[in-house]
Amino acid sequence: MYSHPKIFLSAGQALTKKKEVVTEALYKKLWGGGVCECCWAPANNAAGGLLCIWDSRKLEVTSQIAGQGYLGLVAKWIVTGDLLVIINIYAPSERQRKKMLWDEILEKKRASSIALWCVVGDFNSIRCLEERVGQTTGLYATTDIEMFNQFISQMELEDLPLAGRKYTWYKPNGRAKSRIDRVLVSLRWLERWPRVAQLVLNRGISDHCPILMRNREIDWGPKPWRFFNFWLNDSECRELVSRTWADTKVVGWAAFIVKEKLKAIKCQVKNWWGGRNTSIQTATDVMKEMNAIDLIEETRILSEEELQRRIHLQQTYWEVALKEESQLAQKARVKWMHLGDINSKFSDSMTHRPGLDGVRFQQLNAQQLELLSRPFEEDEIKRAVWACGSDRCPGPDGINFKFIKEFWDIMKRDLVLFVQQFHDNSKLPRGTNSSFISLIPKVDTPQSLNEYRPISLIGCMYKILAKILALRLKVVLPYLVDHRQMGFVEGPFFFFFFFFFFFFFTMLHNLVP
Repeated sequence: MYSHPKIFLSAGQALTKKKEVVTEALYKKLWGGGVCECCWAPANNAAGGLLCIWDSRKLEVTSQIAGQGYLGLVAKWIVTGDLLVIINIYAPSERQRKKMLWDEILEKKRASSIALWCVVGDFNSIRCLEERVGQTTGLYATTDIEMFNQFISQMELEDLPLAGRKYTWYKPNGRAKSRIDRVLVSLRWLERWPRVAQLVLNRGISDHCPILMRNREIDWGPKPWRFFNFWLNDSECRELVSRTWADTKVVGWAAFIVKEKLKAIKCQVKNWWGGRNTSIQTATDVMKEMNAIDLIEETRILSEEELQRRIHLQQTYWEVALKEESQLAQKARVKWMHLGDINSKFSDSMTHRPGLDGVRFQQLNAQQLELLSRPFEEDEIKRAVWACGSDRCPGPDGINFKFIKEFWDIMKRDLVLFVQQFHDNSKLPRGTNSSFISLIPKVDTPQSLNEYRPISLIGCMYKILAKILALRLKVVLPYLVDHRQMGFVEGPFFFFFFFFFFFFFTMLHNLVP
């Protein structure tokens, strides 16, 4: 039983140019046996033909969408009852005709009330110059890229993760290749099938590689939870957090108490959001209702109730859009490599380092040592918290520093006690410094493990301690680092050294005395 629609889509001149009719025997042979149905469009001069085959036991096609360069299905996925639209594309190479095709499909989507969309096929366009090799690129290619990316953005589609190969089309000589075939889906499609991806298969004798879109339902265990910033704008959520923190009674070290209270908040907020998420409108839903009211106004005068409804929808749209933007920004895990540890390699040349015998290092005086080891105070702890980025990627606890700053008044007593106990005992309870490894792609379409960068995500409690110690070291570091050292220099002095050495080596290169 399939957890994702199984459909065969094909495009090109070779498919239907030599076939005036696609017979039942032909499409069943292509399908490979079993119950199936099909629809097709013949080749039209330079435009290739299009063919769609589907399992009629799983997919109930209610209507078709056809035009120059595309053939689509409006259908119901019988397994779940979901309504969906699947468009098979064979785009022309001429930019003007391609623009007409994009505009026509965009108009179809805006007029549709169905949220699950999949647009797949030969787009005859690339999204960036790196997707084409062995062919000349210029202003035409750049303009075509911008036009294609604008189409994807206006359609509100997502380019699925790619596996298998980097390119989907190869010239017979093998020197020229590009990625002009792809699968694009709507956000709702991704929400419905979150594990969906596109796999580029071996091409055989064709110049195009087949693409397999599949949804692999693999149980990786519980997903890491994180607190979304837009929840802070909800008074109900703020009240829930405050009440949970006050009502959770735990006995033990302060670090253990804070950890358990954060765990309790996590459970309560998950249950609260799980009950509300099913009934929340999306920005697309609100926009469609606003457009429906606009169409009514073209035929008659709106009633007072309808006018108030439109005003309410306009306000709701911006609220929902801001929530979605915040949620998508925090889900963009690729940005974590800019927010977390960006080191990717460690040198193994440590064994060949020269000895340090006889080298005299600078030392701290008694007053500076006292500054490093004195007890932690509330103001110092607060400064450390505020010095941390509000949107830094969360660790196992799922809490970011924006949450801590917003609820500082109710959390500060327990947090200060936790830090002070660490100073007195030099110990952390089990689980306080827990972390997990996340793999961040270095490139858009990673194909091997070395194209990922591992980062370690730690919890907020450990980050607070690390930040406090780092700020203390920052005060005394200038007394330990030699004035000729550049590695730990902060501020404009670094740029002074950089430009000094740049001009110095330039003069040496040009043999200027």
